[in-house]
Amino acid sequence: MLISPSFFWKGEVFLYVACSDLANYKEADLIGNSVCYPEQRVKHSNHESSFKELVFLKVLMIVAHPRTNSLTFSITKHIQKGLHEKEYKTSILDLYREEFHPVLDDKGEEEWDTPLKGKPSYIVDKERKKLKRYDALIFVFPIWWYGLPAIMKGYIDRVFTYPAFTQISHQKVLWVGLAGETKEEFLSNGHNEALRHQLISGISERMGVIDKEVEIFFDTMDRDKKFDYEKTMNKAYLLGTLF
Repeated sequence: MLISPSFFWKGEVFLYVACSDLANYKEADLIGNSVCYPEQRVKHSNHESSFKELVFLKVLMIVAHPRTNSLTFSITKHIQKGLHEKEYKTSILDLYREEFHPVLDDKGEEEWDTPLKGKPSYIVDKERKKLKRYDALIFVFPIWWYGLPAIMKGYIDRVFTYPAFTQISHQKVLWVGLAGETKEEFLSNGHNEALRHQLISGISERMGVIDKEVEIFFDTMDRDKKFDYEKTMNKAYLLGTLF
């Protein structure tokens, strides 16, 4: 007999199941892994059912700005609101408040050069374990000298060294940068293309991330006196809902 579609919970995974016979539903039949697919077909004993698996992602937002009352943090909070709208679980890693030490010292360099022999420091090991608890990452940062702030670049240098980044698998990475220049200025001098190439090809692809994006907020220093705060926050919120 046909029944109405039903919903089931498995850990953090929400399953939408359209079964022809609920009595034949078996949890093991429907749950393979926690990757989000639009739709799958699964076979039961004597019939076939279709279901849609929706994963409530756990997202870590890594933020770099010395002031918590900055535009960078305002954008971060609005992205987070959008993520919560999708019922994603989120955490914010504030690199400045964490007082993360970004400098790769002699011990870290030795480990980096001989990763199979080296042993990560306590703080680096802690960060790697933290990253493994999340499905996706969002980096939010001001663009300084057309690149990442030193503390964020140092975080990547120390935490994502080989072979560590091969063991930290994330489904998706979003880079959100704040540029002081207008969009026309930033695009005309080639900095937009250069930054995107670094973040996508130079870092994300090396991490093995398939779904990676870069979003840049322009004119954050209001050089043309046309900066719209409300519009910017709405855009940030929309980023979260579309993630």
